[in-house]
Amino acid sequence: MDKKYIIGVSGGPDSMCLLDKYKKHIELVCHVNYKKRPTVNRDETIVRDYCKSNHLKVKVLNVTKAIYHKYQKLYGNNFQNIARLIRYDFFLKNGTNVLIAHNKDDFIETALMQLKRKTKSLFLGIHKKSLYKTLHIFRPLLNKRKNELQKYCDQHNIIYGIDESNLINIYQRNKLRKEINKWSIKKFNKTFDKISSFNKKNQKKQTLINQQFNKWEGLKFSTKFNLNEYLIYQYLLFINESNINSQKINSLIRFIKSNKGNIKFRLSSNHFIVKKNHKIRFI
Repeated sequence: MDKKYIIGVSGGPDSMCLLDKYKKHIELVCHVNYKKRPTVNRDETIVRDYCKSNHLKVKVLNVTKAIYHKYQKLYGNNFQNIARLIRYDFFLKNGTNVLIAHNKDDFIETALMQLKRKTKSLFLGIHKKSLYKTLHIFRPLLNKRKNELQKYCDQHNIIYGIDESNLINIYQRNKLRKEINKWSIKKFNKTFDKISSFNKKNQKKQTLINQQFNKWEGLKFSTKFNLNEYLIYQYLLFINESNINSQKINSLIRFIKSNKGNIKFRLSSNHFIVKKNHKIRFI
């Protein structure tokens, strides 16, 4: 790893482990304080203190009500989705290559949520590399369990904070996380191998879909393109739509192919797909 990166650090054990492992390759540490729980200032202090001790530059975004409401108007009321978009836009303002501390447990959680939603994906879980607008996202810890990362911090005397909101059953991911934590190692590894096998099996097909999507993008998303569920799924990912399910995919296909006078497809309260001059556009 020769190039320099920015890094997203929450102050939790996952991101503090990532920061410590790759600190020689970091040009800027980015921390987002969402002001949503009593211990947020503790986590910010943890990040600032580590950076000061290791002579690293740090930049903090304090999410005001104004910032949050701006994203809420654009993207709806899903806090986890809004938080992700605020975070990635903040990273993008400060660099083009970012390290994120997603791990093996996150990979499993995401894959199971995709299966539950019955999305038309040829890849389950989280990619080691992905793109958000012009931000290149790298996830070097996807082969590590969450408990391994916490153990690393304990062994190396790295201070970290625990996000209490991850323990509350108000989010579907939190409920799933608690369930996975009860699994045996054998069950976890078996599930991981099954998902990895699915991804490997579909690798060639996913490459083909990516090629088709690039052609469709080159045609400005023409409604005359030969569309299928996988291409629509790719399109929804492309426009950073988080609430993706089979019903939405099929409804969007019908909307695009329809000759009726419908000109808008509602994605959320303030987001639409517009069909005009045989092309679709996200607004």
